[in-house]
Amino acid sequence: MTGNDRLRRVGAERAAAEGLTESHAAMLAILLEVLALACYVPVELRRAVVDACRRWYVGLAEGESLEPMRVECWNYLQHRNGDSTTVADQTDLVVRGLICVLYDEAPALDDIEMTFDYFGGLLDRLSGEARPSP
Repeated sequence: MTGNDRLRRVGAERAAAEGLTESHAAMLAILLEVLALACYVPVELRRAVVDACRRWYVGLAEGESLEPMRVECWNYLQHRNGDSTTVADQTDLVVRGLICVLYDEAPALDDIEMTFDYFGGLLDRLSGEARPSP
C-alpha cells in the first residue's frame, strides 16, 4: 500500500468513525504519520508536534495560531539544508509533514489531495518502498 493510499484510507476511517469533516480527517491522517516518525522530530520543533496534536488529534480549535510554528519549521529546513525544499532523510520528512498540519484551519479538499500526493510520495521514497498496511 502506498503512502498516498494509506493516508486516504486512514482519513476515510477517521471521518466515518469520529464524524469528522473530510478535511479534518485528512489533517489527522497526516498527523498520525508524523507521530509515527516522532523520534526524528528535532528537539526545537517538538512543541510543533504538541500544538498540531491539540488542534487535529484532540480537536481544540481555540488557542494560539499554528503559523509561527510552521514558519519555524520552514526556517529549520532552510538552516539545516541551505534551502527549505530539500527532503533527504526522515528528519526532513517529518518536518515537512509537520508543515502540512500546522494550519489553523483544514485546507480545501483540492489542497488536501495535493498534500496527500506530495506527502504520500515522500513517505514511499524515504521508506525505500511502500510500507504494508497495518
